[in-house]
Amino acid sequence: MNGRSMVGQAPPRGRWIPLGPRLGWVALMFLCVLPACYRQHEAPIRPKIDARAAALMTQAMSALKEGMTDAATEHLQDALALDPELAQAHALLGIIGETRGDARAREHYARAVACYGKLAEAYPRNLEIALDRCVALFLWRGQAEALHAVNQVLRDYPDYQPAATLRERIEKNNRSYFIKKVTQTDPSQRK
Repeated sequence: MNGRSMVGQAPPRGRWIPLGPRLGWVALMFLCVLPACYRQHEAPIRPKIDARAAALMTQAMSALKEGMTDAATEHLQDALALDPELAQAHALLGIIGETRGDARAREHYARAVACYGKLAEAYPRNLEIALDRCVALFLWRGQAEALHAVNQVLRDYPDYQPAATLRERIEKNNRSYFIKKVTQTDPSQRK
């Protein structure tokens, strides 16, 4: 250096700021070690699904879009045989069962709520899981419990628009909206 004090001045371009041994160690901890520790213990955002079960779920959704509920039911049951905790399969079987007047529809809704609950504990940052649980809860237990659940999501994430929209839908207490959204055969009407 040129012998002048650097206190209060920006360091010359291309030079490191001398931190001293202790401060350098602290900086190293924040830049390298702590983020690596955090990543090790951070829960993934999305759950992993067995590839075969995922393929069956895709086939079930395609069958539903075509109005083939028998084929969709078969694919969903096959997916559950591979993964009995597949919440979306239980929810869809509940909806299909409800449209057919099947008394087991409520059992599937209850199972979906339980599975979504486990997923929400394992993946607390996945808000889709939380909202899917709210829909399944609405279909199984009704408006009051679903509103309580969606309000909990909004308490933690007040600006999350999908939760606000879901709350509006649940407040209307219109079961058929959720049923039709899944079973609608004309894709242009699925909004």
